[in-house]
Amino acid sequence: MVITFANEKGGSGKSTLCINLAIRLMQDGKEVIIINCDPQDSISAFSQNREKNAILHTNLSGSINETLKSLIKKYEFVLIDTAGNDSEINQKAMLFSDIVILPTKPSQLDVDVLQKMFVRVSNCQILNENLKAFVLINQMPPNPKISENKQMRDFVQELIKNQKVELMETTIYERIAYKRCFSDGLGITEFKDKSSFKEFDGFYQELLKKMGENNGI
Repeated sequence: MVITFANEKGGSGKSTLCINLAIRLMQDGKEVIIINCDPQDSISAFSQNREKNAILHTNLSGSINETLKSLIKKYEFVLIDTAGNDSEINQKAMLFSDIVILPTKPSQLDVDVLQKMFVRVSNCQILNENLKAFVLINQMPPNPKISENKQMRDFVQELIKNQKVELMETTIYERIAYKRCFSDGLGITEFKDKSSFKEFDGFYQELLKKMGENNGI
């Protein structure tokens, strides 16, 4: 299973989500490796903080299709962390994936870029008809008095009406726990923060269901 985190805009939380998904899969006993296509290389920075049960990762040095061919024979899950730009590498990463996750923040700039990503995904789906794409609302302000989450979800639902893209039911909120566990070399589902654990595990369980549907299970 190849899962790519993609967004042309930096700061959407691709690397953080990719790292935490890898750890959550590892907690379930899965063989996982991350392909790092992001020059910021947050994956390596995190790995230096993590002493035990390290995440396997590799920086892309050749063609992504050849890299994927070799890795999918060895690992159950290949996760791809893409750079925050529109590049040939990012487009091929999406093209050769089973699932593309599009994390987006609640801002006008992020929504504008999201619409561009729909075009990229649609082009990939022409060649890869099995490609599934999901929007994940990420880094939502956690204040329960703010109705921003519903407004954002309603707006994204309108955007995806004519797209082969789904909005995930889970929302990931902006929490200091993500920064703290990164510094400690821990995944959010290893960190003692109930709210963050519940949210991310909700995303994970929802994604597992999507994976099953993708494989006809």
